[in-house]
Amino acid sequence: MPTDEKEFSTLRSIFWPIHRHELRRFVPMGVMMFFILFNFSVLRDSKDALVMTAKGAGAEVLPLLKVGGVIPFAFLTFFIYLKLSNIVRRQTLFYLSILPFVLFFIIFDLYLFPNRELLHLDTLADFLERLLPKNSGLIPAVSFIRNWTFSLYYIVAELWGSVVISLLFWGFANDVTTTSEAKRFYVLFPMISNFALIMSSFSVIYYAKQSDALGQALDSLIFWVVASALVIIALYWWMNKSLFKERLKHQGLSHEPGKADGKKEKLKLSLRESLKLILTSRYLGSIAFIVVAYGLCIHVVEVLWKAQMQLMFPKQTDYLKAQGYYTLAIGLINFPMMLVGTNVIRRMGWKKAAYATPLILGTTGAVFFGLLIFQGDLEILASNWKISVLSILVTTGAIQGILSKSTKYTLFDATKEMALIPLDQEEKVKGKAAIDVVASRFGKFGGGVLVLGMLSIWTLQSIPIYAGILVLSIIGIWFLSLNFIDKRFSVLTEKLKKEEENLERLEEHI
Repeated sequence: MPTDEKEFSTLRSIFWPIHRHELRRFVPMGVMMFFILFNFSVLRDSKDALVMTAKGAGAEVLPLLKVGGVIPFAFLTFFIYLKLSNIVRRQTLFYLSILPFVLFFIIFDLYLFPNRELLHLDTLADFLERLLPKNSGLIPAVSFIRNWTFSLYYIVAELWGSVVISLLFWGFANDVTTTSEAKRFYVLFPMISNFALIMSSFSVIYYAKQSDALGQALDSLIFWVVASALVIIALYWWMNKSLFKERLKHQGLSHEPGKADGKKEKLKLSLRESLKLILTSRYLGSIAFIVVAYGLCIHVVEVLWKAQMQLMFPKQTDYLKAQGYYTLAIGLINFPMMLVGTNVIRRMGWKKAAYATPLILGTTGAVFFGLLIFQGDLEILASNWKISVLSILVTTGAIQGILSKSTKYTLFDATKEMALIPLDQEEKVKGKAAIDVVASRFGKFGGGVLVLGMLSIWTLQSIPIYAGILVLSIIGIWFLSLNFIDKRFSVLTEKLKKEEENLERLEEHI
């Protein structure tokens, strides 16, 4: 309804653009999102603590887990999801998608983790370590195999975000929310996500402090993950049963599997179609590149930072607690950044807002890489300050990650979506689908491949200079891509503006 925004005061339209009669729909959806993001954050912190502090493990195993574990399992999961979507009812598909997560975490907590000493393949891993050269790039694979239950936990935890957030929640939200509601509801969802981030970090920190061993902390955290998942299932059942029953029935989404009768099916492009579209359009290709560039750069920096984290926090509960504080800092910084972000775009324009993410990532990354490379000189300065070099490296890397991710969530994502607006409807829909299919996945995959490639030539301790050159080179190309996007964006926006003005004149004459 176009008059919705006029019914609120200026402050309320920013912080609470919800009508009283809409609370019965918004609140349960908001609560559902809170628990989904709560689990996402808890699982992200706990999976890193597990694999980084496991026997024979290190930061080297992270890119292998992404490339050899998460990506193949993600494709398999999406393949099964698409097949099931044509066979079972929409509600059944939701339950079949989320219940395997619940079952896995219960099994992990009650059987896999308590029996890890018996289940882990130490004999095979020790044999492979003796067989392989000491600095071989295949050494991370030994840790992957040795601690296979932890590797599996890491993979399943990563898939929670891809499946439950991207597929299940947003799919359901798009089905039950009108266009008018979406414009106002969706603005508040990031705030709810951020609140979930903060609450989950408090939980992680609390249980890490209260526990002598990681198993005790995990036991409590997994209990809340499973409890949250059951709340999500209960809310989904109740909303389908009563709250949105008539709306879903009207749209033809209540019972029939596969494509809805009364609603346009969301466009899905194959990997080949997505690549073709990106490669044949320089504008869409440039947008896809900046998404890939962010994924590549942040992954390379994070691997090196987490290597320092492992050295500083060798005890599992200490590492888990540090992860909790890191997540808490991101959540606290995000709140003011969300408010600042909209003003930066409005007052300074698209180009300067788009420049913020690579500028901050590049500047803070260069400082972090510089400190890693010149550790010897840093020791003299650190001794004068009476602090350890390791604490300087960990703190600098944490600041880098917090600022980079905050600008990504508030400015990068917004400017990327804005760049698609001036395109015609077909290009806009297909372009977004192509970027979602290729760019977002290739960023994680490519980052893992780059690190694995460097580790096959150099050791983790010797790659900072090469990683730094690589990251800064990618950021340089990122800026060039933004220059092209900005020029094309200005032309397309001006063209769209003239078309809208001509349409208004035509309507006035009519």
